[in-house]
Amino acid sequence: TGSSGINAEYGNATSNWEQLKNPLCWLEAASQIFYSLSLGFGSCIAFASYNPTKTDFYKQTIGISIVNSLSSMLAGVTIFAIIGSSAVKNQIPIDELSTGPGLAFIAVSEAIANVPAAPLWSAMFFLMLFMLGIDSQFAGIEGMMTALDDTTLVPKRIPRPAIIAGFCGISFLLGIPFVMSNGLYIVDLFDNFSANFPLMMVAFCEVTAVSWVYGINRFCRDFENMTGYYPNIVWRALWLVITPISILGILLYTLIDQLSNPIKYEQFVGCMATEDGMSGSWTVKANYPAWGWGLAFILVFSSFLFIPIMAVLAYLPKWFGPKYEVDWPLVLAQEEKREREGKDVEMREAPGV
Repeated sequence: TGSSGINAEYGNATSNWEQLKNPLCWLEAASQIFYSLSLGFGSCIAFASYNPTKTDFYKQTIGISIVNSLSSMLAGVTIFAIIGSSAVKNQIPIDELSTGPGLAFIAVSEAIANVPAAPLWSAMFFLMLFMLGIDSQFAGIEGMMTALDDTTLVPKRIPRPAIIAGFCGISFLLGIPFVMSNGLYIVDLFDNFSANFPLMMVAFCEVTAVSWVYGINRFCRDFENMTGYYPNIVWRALWLVITPISILGILLYTLIDQLSNPIKYEQFVGCMATEDGMSGSWTVKANYPAWGWGLAFILVFSSFLFIPIMAVLAYLPKWFGPKYEVDWPLVLAQEEKREREGKDVEMREAPGV
């Protein structure tokens, strides 16, 4: 329900189906699902580990997915209404409006300033952003701490709050460059290379490991033991074939596109005058320097490269013998090792052995 200008310009707008040919569109869409549901980060697994064994997590998962989808649609309608109104007001195309951090701190802030009781809504909006950040930090730290609890890397005599405080302190120090004068360039670099592609790779490794390495039949039996019903053919097909192929297709499609059309960043050049004397863009598209691509390479591969490396180390004893067995710093692995050593001692001490 906008003005006649909004209706005239956007009332007869049609969808741009050509965007479906853009690999980044599919990568961004897939990443949005993973971010909104916190998939691939380990936080869902960490929180689920506190559930009793007999838990109907199937219904919980369906409920969370429905609520998440409805929330995303509500947020999308709200944001695009604000963007459309701002585009008409400033007489510029929608794709030239602020995106990324600028969307929350410029476009949305401008819209909130024009509503009744603007100070109240502004305070609530930025409080919401703050709470979202804190909530994400809670989930991320819990995913890390749950994994550390299952290892022997950190001595058990160190209190858990002290480890969390140390991790938060290190994260705070690492985050300082992001808010400095050139921090937006670092944010852009991390946003382009540390968020989407690595997350898809982690998800692909997870679903492949569960369905093909652990075994879909074993997984379904565990599913039935916990929930009381066996997954139907649709879920098995999704886990075995459709999901891995979909993720792999998006990754390959995106990789090929990036090799032919590398990602560029917005380089600040100042205000440039156009031929008609009007002010032009403050930035131009520029290629990343060599050190930027080197950092991007590290960001991409450091997130998931340990998965195949650990898998190879785990199979070394089966391929080349027990002498290649790795002494894993895991609580369960150490307990199994002590149990095996105890059985060997009992066999050696048994009469007649």
